[in-house]
Amino acid sequence: MPSSHSIQGFLELYDEDADGTVTRAEFDQHRQQAFAATDIDSSGDLSAGEYHIEFETRLDRQADRVREAQIKQAYVRFGVLDKNKDEAIDWNEYLTIGLRGFERWDLDKNGVVDSRDPLPAPRVARKEEAKPEGKKSADDAY
Repeated sequence: MPSSHSIQGFLELYDEDADGTVTRAEFDQHRQQAFAATDIDSSGDLSAGEYHIEFETRLDRQADRVREAQIKQAYVRFGVLDKNKDEAIDWNEYLTIGLRGFERWDLDKNGVVDSRDPLPAPRVARKEEAKPEGKKSADDAY
């Protein structure tokens, strides 16, 4: 959900003609339309109920977008985990991906993960492993 807390979010929200700028007229027009849509009873004022409904509607739309993206990503992760491409994740495939996480945290290689293990170095993706922001890798599946 775009937010006016960053310049990118502000432009995404208010740049109606997508020219990379927001004039005061564009801003005022957008805000006026948003206010009118939120003012359900057309009273000229927003009640707490109207404001909350609008806010919940935005949150619901954001949750729907996130859910849809995560469902798509689940299919991608399944494809990565299904190494033998038999349309099923067998025990060995399932275990393999989990072991990567165990080994990442068991840095002293003693077969035990506990709070005494040192923190791993931050992951640095190689150029060919780079993934779009917000995308999960198979390592993130379990």
